Amino acid sequence: MMGAYGAALIAKDRYDGESQSTLINSDELEIFATRNSSARCKLCPNNCLMTIYRFTDGRRFISANCCERGADKRAHANSLPNLVAYKVKRIFDYPTLTKEEAKRGTIGLPRVLNLYEDYPFWVTLFNELNFSVVLSSQSSKKNYEKGMETIPSESVCYPAKLVHGHIMDLIEKEVDTIFYPSIIYSEQEDKGADGCFNCPVVTSYPEVIKLNVDDLIESDVRYMSPFLPFTEPKKLTTRLYEEFKGFGISKAEMMRAVNLAFAEAKKVKIDIQAKGVETLELIRQKKIKGIVIAGRPYHADAHINHGIPEMINSLGMAVLTEDSIIHLGGCDVHFESWISGLTIQDYMGPLNL
Repeated sequence: MMGAYGAALIAKDRYDGESQSTLINSDELEIFATRNSSARCKLCPNNCLMTIYRFTDGRRFISANCCERGADKRAHANSLPNLVAYKVKRIFDYPTLTKEEAKRGTIGLPRVLNLYEDYPFWVTLFNELNFSVVLSSQSSKKNYEKGMETIPSESVCYPAKLVHGHIMDLIEKEVDTIFYPSIIYSEQEDKGADGCFNCPVVTSYPEVIKLNVDDLIESDVRYMSPFLPFTEPKKLTTRLYEEFKGFGISKAEMMRAVNLAFAEAKKVKIDIQAKGVETLELIRQKKIKGIVIAGRPYHADAHINHGIPEMINSLGMAVLTEDSIIHLGGCDVHFESWISGLTIQDYMGPLNL
């Protein structure tokens, strides 16, 4: 009420004596009426509960919407770089063999945790070994609910809880094998870091799945969760050969597949870094701002990051990932003078693998 009085006093002070008010008059007020109803917005996974007010003249007003889409306003097309979206597409957008082409059957990979970093390696490896790779569906509330009853701990993080649903999704897809390895160490990209341990949850969660998802025992799916020395290619080749020799894979075949997989993993990192340089050049040219979203690899999952990259884009800023620009850290030359006149090809140089 006080706000209404204040607005009226300001309007009275500012009235120029000529302008006509757009407020309805007393006669129109007599027949004024509204009807309200509730509805769920279906334009994104948030499913906001909105209140819709309809007026006698045919107009309507929507409240409780969390974005302009819920208010029935068309969102503006946004062409600003979003390297989170680029990264997800670059990591998971791989062709795979069909069931008919794959002489060694289907192998399922859950789209979770460290797979948001290691998938290019594994999909390349299994393509070369003549498996048909099946990726679990994208994370969603429905996917989460599939495995909810098998979660043993309420205190574990939500990204880990999602793993149960992804495993159930692969079981429903009737794959022959589910491969979900335990990786203790990742590549030490920063030589000054104290270590390169994976998060204990990331490392051990394949074991949690093995001990808690009864459907793995009751179904015909083979579940493979070996501990692997991912940072030591020779030992990794030996361990993978030991795990997969039952499929009739020779050591030479495994060695070739591992080499190609490491080459592809490195190529993906170079592509993401090149995209980072390209985005920084665009930021400099257009004189816009950019925000780096730093986090674990699985924060690229749209169900986990809550649409934050898209929200930043909507505010007129470019979105970068930490791995797209981390290679530029510690440079003695100021970035703008360093990048001026530099092409992506100049930056990347020859690919020596």
